[in-house]
Amino acid sequence: MKRWLETFVAATGMLALISPTIARGQTPGDSFTLEQVLATALAENPSMVALRLSRGIAQANVEIAGQRPNPDFLYEGARETPHNAFTLALPLETGGKRQKRIDSANTAGQTTDAEIAVAEADLRVAARRGFFALAIAQLRSTISTELLAIGERARAAAEARVQAGDAARLELIQAELARARLENDLGTAIAESNTARAELNVLMGRAADANLDAVTSLDGQLDATVLNLLPQAAARPTADVALLNGRLDEARAHLALTRALRVPDPIVQATLTYRAPPDFTYGLRAGASVTLPLLNRNTATVLRDVRSVEQAEANYSAGQRTADGRVAIARSRLRTLVEQRQRETTTLLPRSLEVVRMAEEAYRAGQIDLTALLQVMQTGRDVRLRTLDTSLALQWALADLERATGVVVP
Repeated sequence: MKRWLETFVAATGMLALISPTIARGQTPGDSFTLEQVLATALAENPSMVALRLSRGIAQANVEIAGQRPNPDFLYEGARETPHNAFTLALPLETGGKRQKRIDSANTAGQTTDAEIAVAEADLRVAARRGFFALAIAQLRSTISTELLAIGERARAAAEARVQAGDAARLELIQAELARARLENDLGTAIAESNTARAELNVLMGRAADANLDAVTSLDGQLDATVLNLLPQAAARPTADVALLNGRLDEARAHLALTRALRVPDPIVQATLTYRAPPDFTYGLRAGASVTLPLLNRNTATVLRDVRSVEQAEANYSAGQRTADGRVAIARSRLRTLVEQRQRETTTLLPRSLEVVRMAEEAYRAGQIDLTALLQVMQTGRDVRLRTLDTSLALQWALADLERATGVVVP
């Protein structure tokens, strides 16, 4: 594991040859690193801000669960004696109902915390993907600008050759058409960059049209600490597994409360009577009542909660297996992309850049025709864009690995 990740670090470092830090015409408030994007998204994302408010609701539910029942007061006035009666009735909770309500509310609060942790993990993945999608889109615009400059030089060279009588006018028309196509590609790249910028702005809780540039060298930024953590990552509980475990605890606590509710609560009463001449002026009376569980013992409710616990146990078991599978898939995909990226940066990309340079010089010298130059330019463009696609897929694979293992990849 460590060896191929170290290979990844070395391979992605080659990207500096073709993708310098992206900082075109930015102001300090417009430029964001990956760390700044993640921090801003976690702090300012509207959905995340709203979700965190559920913690206060969960705490309030715990306080509500700890409340004791209020007594009832009853006044009776009658023509017969005693003419007046003042009754105080107090329910007495039995079976540990209050404590079980508190336990159920506490487990629900822990589940809320786990849900927030899952949402934060998902937001980190989305923000990381959005950041590198913008970075790659900006690099595509840069590459398209460079290719447009080459196309303009090819058009100028074709015009010079036509004027010198060394080439037919068709060659100039082809060069102009190729330049127009490259200009259209640049427009598309800029539009894609604007779209990626708007999507990332929304994730960060900013206006969609706010200025934003991704500042990165796309080097992966994996340090020795992460390399040491990743081999043990599968043994660490992820946010998803913690959430499933929390839901299981919540289901068990709710079942315990439901069973406690089957025990009836007695109600004790104390009555002060007044005006019962000629026997007495004041009198006292005591009583108690209890619900008899003859027709309804909440058996169906208990059975439902038992089934809920069984379902939560099954979900927890399935979630653990799914988490292990996601780790294996993420590692395998990342390993494949590392090898692909290494081949592209060490062999394909340098050679394609050299071929494009040589073809441009050969065309200017009249050694090849325009068709050959355009074919070489198209091949070189495809290689460069494919390299960017691999870089983006690599960063997304890192995000998937972070999500699957719970280890934060810087």
